Amino acid sequence: MRVRRAAPAQPIELTGHLDELRSRLIIILGVLGLGVSLCFWRSGEILAFLQGPLPDGRQTQFLATSPLDPINWRISTSLG
Repeated sequence: MRVRRAAPAQPIELTGHLDELRSRLIIILGVLGLGVSLCFWRSGEILAFLQGPLPDGRQTQFLATSPLDPINWRISTSLG
């Protein structure tokens, strides 16, 4: 259902405002979900870039303190 956009000076009812808010929230959540899933798909490359060498040439590594840390890194990278 496509909500008709009203002119700024045109009054609309509360249900019209709520319909427009709902449609905008659905679009926002869809785009956010697409972005998070794309980042989760490419999280290996993102983590490899973050784990790369420092400007002074030292190599870095992530410290895993629990068995679930690698999946937590991927999830945190995709959400961040």
